[in-house]
Amino acid sequence: MLHTLKKNILSLIIMCSLFLTSTYASAVHITLSDRDWVSQDILRQLLAELLKKQGHTVSYIEYNDATAELEGAILQKVDILPEYWESTEAKGVKNAQALDQITLLSTHSVNAREGWFVPFYIISKCPGLPDWQALKACSHIFKDANSESKTGVFYGPPKNWSHHDDKMIDALGLDFKMIHPEHEQENYDRFIKAKAKEEPIVIYAYTPHWFPLMHPGFFINFPNFTASCLNNKRWGVNPEKTYDCDRTTSNLMVIGSTNLYKKSAEAYYLAKEFSLTEAEIMRLILAVDIEKKSIDEVIKTWLEQNEVKWRSWLINAKQRADLSR
Repeated sequence: MLHTLKKNILSLIIMCSLFLTSTYASAVHITLSDRDWVSQDILRQLLAELLKKQGHTVSYIEYNDATAELEGAILQKVDILPEYWESTEAKGVKNAQALDQITLLSTHSVNAREGWFVPFYIISKCPGLPDWQALKACSHIFKDANSESKTGVFYGPPKNWSHHDDKMIDALGLDFKMIHPEHEQENYDRFIKAKAKEEPIVIYAYTPHWFPLMHPGFFINFPNFTASCLNNKRWGVNPEKTYDCDRTTSNLMVIGSTNLYKKSAEAYYLAKEFSLTEAEIMRLILAVDIEKKSIDEVIKTWLEQNEVKWRSWLINAKQRADLSR
């Protein structure tokens, strides 16, 4: 029995060795896009660790906005976008897919949304919410307390994040101005202070993220997004202007350059396997932002607790790559 056990262990070691050797033999350098929010930081570094387990070397290319990031994939300057919000560049994604300029590798299992976010008590101060038209009658309650102007203030996303809020404000005829924070945390700090006094406030927020979970409120419902909203003035409530609609609800996409498969079939199929659930992403974000753990620590813990999952990703990627040759 002991002899059989030793024989099985030896066979397993040989199989693992053959697996790693054949993977390492095709190792290449993979580039991942680098953005400036915590979930992207986590998913990027997690995917990098998995690519390293395939034997690849990895580096990051920093992008300031979604348009430049997508263009990086189209021009094959970056291999993988680990967390791309479809809502930030819906038109560009659709066009690039239609022209076969990018590869949709995977989507994370997430119901993502971003937009104008208010605390629940605002309903009593602005009846009719969450319908956007209520804002026309009560924009003044959101005004800057230090200003004589009655124009409402929307604390939008950081300036280098893709958005069309300014165009939407104009197209929908809302008496609001937008103020961009240097970092998203400034909006959360403002919201928490206003909430303590039950003062009116409207900020940009998104989910999956810890903030809407820990500070409940609701998103304002603007006219539903369609692609026509962005380029057809006759569509929507304002026949003279485009962008008279909300952002689209979003997929969190894993996008690849069209060169990735040629570069490494193993990396290509690993990226196609790479998909986390909303609950997983939320737990990772909370661990970093609220529990103040380092991203390295959070990733190490995830790898330890999910070894069966990520090892199956690696095995499936290897098998699929071998079959495709």
